[in-house]
Amino acid sequence: MTELRKTITVKKVIDRILVRMEVRETARNLKLNLQEQARISMAAYNVVSSMDMGISCEGVVLFIQVTDGKREGLQVVCSSNKINNNRITSNLFDDTSWLVDEMNVENITPDGARVSVTIWAS
Repeated sequence: MTELRKTITVKKVIDRILVRMEVRETARNLKLNLQEQARISMAAYNVVSSMDMGISCEGVVLFIQVTDGKREGLQVVCSSNKINNNRITSNLFDDTSWLVDEMNVENITPDGARVSVTIWAS
């Protein structure tokens, strides 16, 4: 199996919409069902928006096809090195965590953070 990897740089607000569209299309191509497509694309959009990408900072969004040997899914990793660290807390993403199967929030630099969301195909 060829692993899918795709990257989008978020520099403007309109790039947030591009992220949502591309995540949805990628999920569709990976044969995730309609509900899973909607959940992962909304979660990615929420994370990018919550991190304020395209407004107060730039960021990178990476899509990765993942497998754990038993199931396949899509992971979306959003990261930026220029975020106000005081804004990145676990409760910032409360409205997103219920949309996905797995979520990880980590500070990667004093001013940066990385948030990954994963959905597994049913």
